[in-house]
Amino acid sequence: MNSSEIDAVVTWVDGNDPRHIERRQATQKKCQKLDIKYTPSGRSTIRFTDNNEVEYCLRGIRKFMPWVRTIFLVTDEQRPRFLTEELRLRLGVQVVDHRHIFAGHEGALPTFNSISIGTVLHRIPGLAPKYIYLNDDVIPVAPSVPENFFIHAGVVVRGKWINERTTHPPTALMAAALRMANFLSRKDRSAHVLAQMHAARMAGFRDRYYKSFHAPHPVRTETLRGYFQRHPIEFERNIKYPFRNLDQFVAHPLAHHLEAAMGTLVPHDGSDCITLSFGNSSDTEKNLPRLANSTTKFICLQSLELATDNTKEAVLEFLNGRIMNSISASEF
Repeated sequence: MNSSEIDAVVTWVDGNDPRHIERRQATQKKCQKLDIKYTPSGRSTIRFTDNNEVEYCLRGIRKFMPWVRTIFLVTDEQRPRFLTEELRLRLGVQVVDHRHIFAGHEGALPTFNSISIGTVLHRIPGLAPKYIYLNDDVIPVAPSVPENFFIHAGVVVRGKWINERTTHPPTALMAAALRMANFLSRKDRSAHVLAQMHAARMAGFRDRYYKSFHAPHPVRTETLRGYFQRHPIEFERNIKYPFRNLDQFVAHPLAHHLEAAMGTLVPHDGSDCITLSFGNSSDTEKNLPRLANSTTKFICLQSLELATDNTKEAVLEFLNGRIMNSISASEF
């Protein structure tokens, strides 16, 4: 496989930036009318907190995935402080503003919705025919090869098939229940499952869906581009929400289900990825010892700001030793 055909796309925002906070709060005021379809997690302050995971992510990509052609960092009129022009060039990073990928749809801006943003990533100027989408908290920690993501015509997706009928109520019933729960409790509900079920149905799957794990997500650019060219209304509907909404679908699961419909989805059990959810102490205790496993290629750090001091110190010590302390300028 020609590795020059594969890019990495990383989405990032500095939610600590006063200007970003001001814009987000102003947009929230406009959206304060009662709408039980908006998910509170989409407006959560924690979701926008920047713990500098993005530096580990970008450096990890270039160190352990050197075959990636370009790293596109998608931002909202921002740039990480550590990313000097010299380092940007050395890491092969191109900074892409929301205005570039929402061109022609500026009415959807500003947006603080990762689902809306994910829907337009295939519009990045100069994007390769294949790309790997990573949230900024997904960090490569060991070498990988292109075949870990793309095999000939196949797309390797970390996840598992879920039988909707046996594990979940029908989509419409589930959506109604989630909306009522949002309205009554206002708890932090991301409703990712529902968004993936929406994507599955759009690709023609009625009784099951492929649940994507927290991992790097490989996508063939033309899969999404072609679909949205044929279904422009679906595209426009999905990008219009400034915060997460239960009516939305997630773009990369849509791409994966479209691949499944074509017979080109290659399931992967995700055993090379671990997630540390620091809002869940039992989850952290279970997965923390797996950081240094020889099979672990990627880690996802969820809500690092919620970690105890000792746990955060242990995680950062591992990352610094694995990524930062072993890097020299000659490696890039």
